[in-house]
Amino acid sequence: MIPPAVADTAQLASAGSPFTTAVRDLAPSALSRTKRARREHPAREFFRFGDALGSRPALRPVRTYHRGMSATPPAPARTGQVRLVRDIVLVCAAPLVLAGFGLGHPGGLRPYNAEHWAAMHIWLLPVWPLLALGLVVPLRGRPRRDAVGAATVAAWVAGFGYAVFYTGLDAVAGIGAGIAEQHGGEQRRRVVNPLFHTGDALGQAGVWCLTAAVVAATVALVLRYGARVLPGTAVLLVCCWSFFDSHIFHPRGVVTMLGFALGFALWAVAAARPAKARTGAGDAPA
Repeated sequence: MIPPAVADTAQLASAGSPFTTAVRDLAPSALSRTKRARREHPAREFFRFGDALGSRPALRPVRTYHRGMSATPPAPARTGQVRLVRDIVLVCAAPLVLAGFGLGHPGGLRPYNAEHWAAMHIWLLPVWPLLALGLVVPLRGRPRRDAVGAATVAAWVAGFGYAVFYTGLDAVAGIGAGIAEQHGGEQRRRVVNPLFHTGDALGQAGVWCLTAAVVAATVALVLRYGARVLPGTAVLLVCCWSFFDSHIFHPRGVVTMLGFALGFALWAVAAARPAKARTGAGDAPA
């Protein structure tokens, strides 16, 4: 369908206007470019047929928005601030929740708190893997075939290992041991002690994976953003060292979780600033 403005111009050309020759040459090409622009940008932009003989271009882009979108584009600075707040919430939510649970975590498993012990670890079951979001969010994006991409993939794989093994600790030494303590009778310790031994092994493996993930993520982030990520790394490595035997037991385990929240937040802030310039003609901007 021919746009009304183009049709009017074509009629003007056929009526013998002084500008007949110029308009006759312009109208078909303008119509073709208008159709092509609408086909390539059906939802975002359309083009108006302008005054071809004046100083303005014949085709002028006009920005339009979907229903529900703001009338004016958001300012880049505001968008960056919103993204930073979102990232900080994502990386800090899990460690802060774990710190809150740690305030009420029993200091040891006994028959009188066995039910509470098991119930708490059931609630914690989906929370432990979310601690790895602190590794995923700063490293978002498709990994490239370079050192940054290799370190990113290594961090993700190690973070997955943490999520698997430490969730296993929660299931075995938390849920399983709590139920065994509650219903095991006189011989309950013959069941509970092996469960604790197995859970400790799973927890140690999980923390080693988390430590490796922090180191690999640090390599990727330093290559992207420079040394400004190192304060967060220092906090996270101290927390990993404490995590080996603190779990979330109050008070050291709670402080450890708060430290994870701080370290991941420092990473998020460092990653929110523009990446440092990369060398090489084939490198795409980060």
